[in-house]
Amino acid sequence: MAFCLAELHLWSTKSSLQVKDTDIGTYQYYDKGEPANPLEHHYYNEKLHFCEARGYSWTPSNRRPEKLRDSLKEFEELLQTNTCVHTRWRNKHCCQPLKVLGSLQSEGNPLDCRFSLLQPYQLLTVELPGTREGFWADSCVYECSRGRLHRLSSTRIPLTSRPVSCSRHPSERSLLLGLSDSSLVLFDQRRGVSLLASCPVPPTLLAWHPAGAVVVVGGEQGELMCFDVGLAPVRMALVAEDEAPAETLRLADHLRSGGGLEGLRWAAGLEADVLMLAFHGGPLAALRFRLGALTGGLVGLGEMLQQRLRCGQVREALGVLEAMDWSIMGDECHRGLSSITNHLLRLELNAEREALLEAALGVFYAPPAPLSDVVILEFREPISKCARRFFHHLLRDLHYVASDKGEVVLADVAKRKANEIESAAGNEDPQRVGDDVMRVSRQTERNQTAAGPSYPNTPTTQVDGRANQRRLQAESIRVTVSPLRQTGSSEGDSRNDDEDLGMLHVVHLGMV
Repeated sequence: MAFCLAELHLWSTKSSLQVKDTDIGTYQYYDKGEPANPLEHHYYNEKLHFCEARGYSWTPSNRRPEKLRDSLKEFEELLQTNTCVHTRWRNKHCCQPLKVLGSLQSEGNPLDCRFSLLQPYQLLTVELPGTREGFWADSCVYECSRGRLHRLSSTRIPLTSRPVSCSRHPSERSLLLGLSDSSLVLFDQRRGVSLLASCPVPPTLLAWHPAGAVVVVGGEQGELMCFDVGLAPVRMALVAEDEAPAETLRLADHLRSGGGLEGLRWAAGLEADVLMLAFHGGPLAALRFRLGALTGGLVGLGEMLQQRLRCGQVREALGVLEAMDWSIMGDECHRGLSSITNHLLRLELNAEREALLEAALGVFYAPPAPLSDVVILEFREPISKCARRFFHHLLRDLHYVASDKGEVVLADVAKRKANEIESAAGNEDPQRVGDDVMRVSRQTERNQTAAGPSYPNTPTTQVDGRANQRRLQAESIRVTVSPLRQTGSSEGDSRNDDEDLGMLHVVHLGMV
């Protein structure tokens, strides 16, 4: 099961948070000296050495000119006596003097309003209807030109209940809405489809990762949930001796805070691994994700898809693939589709895997929104090879089923069509077809071994009636081992023309 491992760092020196010494996934700052109640901190020194060995600061420095310790205490006092209305990570962009360029009366009540990151002269809003007009949301685009605002487009999204939060995907092609009935709706404007998922946590806070692969949902009581771009939950757990990943991370189990969670914001950049958490009345915290070496420290769409496949979550990986845009990341889409089909074709074919294979190929052959001609021409040939392999598997299974039922004509037709597909693929990629044939041969030998020993010219009786058919197919594949011949000679060409086309040659290249 794929899950995210994280560490919780609290920017506070208060002992009232009651962080346990045995909790090696939660850290806070401490004043100098031993704790006031040593009986309550049995592993104080052990955790001190544990933090310092990993380069974490145990006591903030108070050197001039920063004086971090005094600044931190002053900051905590401000959080207790004032209300924080907005939090964001510091960057190098400076705000210039502001002036009013234009104004416009919106038709609905604005739930969200922000500048477009891709079109700087456009405003993106989410507007809600009146209280008695129903449940929907309008995603609107406004443009500022010549000192006036005018609406370019408006898309109505039907909902099941009143939305309480929203967040736009970094690509600005999807809109995630959190509803009051503890559910999530992801509207994909590119495909024109909506995904609905239940969320045990009231979705009052939403925060997309800058790479757009995952979104974190926060509740007022300090609960966190993580979903991928296909709205499949991603389990989370804090670092511990024995991790217990769960769909909901309850921060109340790791610290005691008087106020609820009121802010979530990811650090900037595609390689961001820190999520800022703001509690009402303090403290300010940072949730740092340990993404690991297999993903290269990244949490992009391609990395999430591959991690799902490593854990055997094919359906979740397919959801990530469906959300990827071929016009922007065509190579990653092709790589993901090939990975899913190869993963499924290595397994025994059944109804569920057959449906998953059809859905994976349908991402390219039957997309909700038509693909551009450039994308089709670029990836048509490599994806057709995956489709031929899938059809070959279907025809092979049809051949065996028809043989068991006594349908000789249907079995022969299925076998002939499978051989035609195999030979057509062999003209383009003989190495891969050779691997497929050897795999089919090994599968046949395993089936014979499981069914019982079979000897030449000795009839055997099997329960399922498949052994004789598979033995005859295995005998029709002849494998010869020959030394490496020099290519381009007339003698070698003449021998190749006279040899049987159904013979598979294994060339010995010598020892290194």
